[in-house]
This record gives sequence, C-alpha cells and structure tokens, in this order.
Amino acid sequence: PYFQDHIRSLSRKYDFAVLSLANIKGAAQERETKTFIQRYDLPFPVLNDADAAIGTAYEINHIPAMVFISRDGRIEEIESQFKGEIGALIDPVISRLAAPLPERKPDPNQ
Repeated sequence: PYFQDHIRSLSRKYDFAVLSLANIKGAAQERETKTFIQRYDLPFPVLNDADAAIGTAYEINHIPAMVFISRDGRIEEIESQFKGEIGALIDPVISRLAAPLPERKPDPNQ
C-alpha cells in the first residue's frame, strides 16, 4: 500500500500492467480484499491468494507482491521484498518493459 502513489505516477508515463497479490484468509476475505483496495486506493488489480496456490506456483515467498506483466501476457518480473526506496526497484522494470505513453497536448478549449 505504501507504493501506490509511485505506481500511479508511473502509470501516467508508461503503458504497463501490474498485478498485486494479497493473502487475506477467512470467511470475509472478499469483503476484506475490497476494503483493502478501497482504503489504499490501489491503481492496479489485486488478486487474493488466500490458499497461497499462486504464490507457491510462481515461487512468491513474500506478500504483498507485485507481478509485472508484458503486453503479450508474460510474467516479466516479480517484486516481493520491498526494502528501501520502492522507486529504485520498480522504475527500471517499468522503463524496460513499457513503452512511454504518447505526450498529451493541452486542449485549447479548456
């Protein structure tokens, strides 16, 4: 949740997809996952991996994790140990995988 502003900022510059894995268990997991997404205003999809099947399949050992997916659907990078500055981890991944968005020209009517 502490990196959502950085991801939001990058999403204005690059065309990319991020999937975040959460691990919320119990009867109220769907409601709690939605509450988590709303509370932190997350700008990317969150997949609740309550039984850890996805994390196990892709050898993701720490939650939360971010999965960087190329335009053709391949998993290119998984980041799960967020120590230090988040930008130092994800900026190189995004700039390597994603094309910059076209520059927007100001609307003269506004």
